[in-house]
Amino acid sequence: MRTAIVCALALAGCLPDDLPITDGTPPADASARELFESEVHPILARSCIGCHRNGAPSGNVTGFVDPSAQASYDLVVGYRAVVGDFSEANAPVLTFVTRDHHKGLSYSTADVAAIVRWLSAEVDEREPTSEPQPVSKEQAMQEWSGCMSLENFRAANMEAWRNVPTTAGVCEKCHNLGEYGQITTIEQPFFDAITQERQYFLQYFNYSAEQQQIVINETTLAAVAQGLAPHEAHPRFELENEGTIALRAFYDLTKQRKAAGTCDPSRLH
Repeated sequence: MRTAIVCALALAGCLPDDLPITDGTPPADASARELFESEVHPILARSCIGCHRNGAPSGNVTGFVDPSAQASYDLVVGYRAVVGDFSEANAPVLTFVTRDHHKGLSYSTADVAAIVRWLSAEVDEREPTSEPQPVSKEQAMQEWSGCMSLENFRAANMEAWRNVPTTAGVCEKCHNLGEYGQITTIEQPFFDAITQERQYFLQYFNYSAEQQQIVINETTLAAVAQGLAPHEAHPRFELENEGTIALRAFYDLTKQRKAAGTCDPSRLH
C-alpha cells in the first residue's frame, strides 16, 4: 500500500532514479518507524523533497524530508505542524490532504488508510491504549477552541507575538501570513487561525493525557526558542518574552471562561 499523505504541506520534485520503491505491505506487527520508512518516505522523497528538503527548504516551509528514510523519520515526528499529536483527528497533515488538496493533488482512499495506519501505530507506541482517558483529546481541543474569545485574546495582548525579537529580526518578519505553521499578524486573523486551524492551535496548545486537559505547548515553544531538534535552523529568542507572557495570560483567561461555563460552540475544524 502506498502512502502519499505527509507531503501535503508542499509537494514538488521528483523521485531519484536510485530510490527504492516498496510495493509490499509491512507485516501487521510493524513498528511505527518501519511503517513510515517503508510506506511514507518513498512518497515524501518523490513528491515533497523539492520544497521541503532537510537543510535547504524552498521558501517559508519546513525542511522535514531527507533523502534518508531514517533521518526523515527523526525529522517529521518532531514537527507538530505536520503530525500534531499523531491522532487521526488532530494530525494537520490529514487536513491538508483530505480538505485542501494541497498543490492540486488528490489522494486515494488507500493512501489515506495507509497514513492513518502509520499515525495509529505512533499513538499506540506513545500512549498505550490500556490507560483510560476519561477526557478525550478531541473533546478537550474542541471545547478549548470554543472557550477562547477575541475579547480575552485582546486583553492578554496576544498580538505582542508580532514584535518578539529574535536573532533574525522580529517574529512578524517571517511569520506574518502563517509561514512555518505560525501566525503573528493582526488580531483577527491571528485569533481565527489558532481557534479554527489545528496546525496553528497546536503551536500554542497541546493536550496533556496526565492532566486530561489542554495545556500551553511549552515543549514546542522551548524547542523553537533554543533551536532544538528539529528546529535547529530557527532563529534563537528568549523564551521569556512578551509573546509567552501574553500566551500565559490568554491561557488563564480561557481557563477561567471554561470554568465559568460560558464558552461558545467549538470553532476547530
